Amino acid sequence: MMKLDIMQAVMATVDSEWHCPLADQLAGRWPHDPGQVWFWRVSANFVFVYKHGGQDFILRFNHASERTAAQIVAELAYVNALAERGIRVARPIPSLAGNLIESVSTTLGEFHAVVFEKLPGEQLEVDDLSGEQFNRWGRALAALHEAATQIEVTGRSTWQDQL
Repeated sequence: MMKLDIMQAVMATVDSEWHCPLADQLAGRWPHDPGQVWFWRVSANFVFVYKHGGQDFILRFNHASERTAAQIVAELAYVNALAERGIRVARPIPSLAGNLIESVSTTLGEFHAVVFEKLPGEQLEVDDLSGEQFNRWGRALAALHEAATQIEVTGRSTWQDQL
């Protein structure tokens, strides 16, 4: 769970048009159009969206006190392992320096940032799903769980670590 003081400090920099100089600074490590990064949501991560070259991307970052770079690297390895097993996931995009994660010192402290491709689609409400959509969802979850059983998890936090 993100500390509220960190959440408040970052959110205080988001303007009325959803721009954030911190997000612009972090996005600067990847190809992007300056000033075209917008706040989307915050919970366990800060999440911003942007377009570059007609493609949509997700910038996700955490304060270094929340998660270590090694934990995030392990998470990205897990995501890539799912993709290698045929699961459609939002893959991480290498930075301009070729890194999947960038650690950046800012006036608000050090942040670890990652950019993902944004997958197409829309969010549906459970009450609006048809029988066929429920079946597809179930098949997708089954495939995800089957692929996950083939991956050795190392260095990644689990729910048990939070107890």
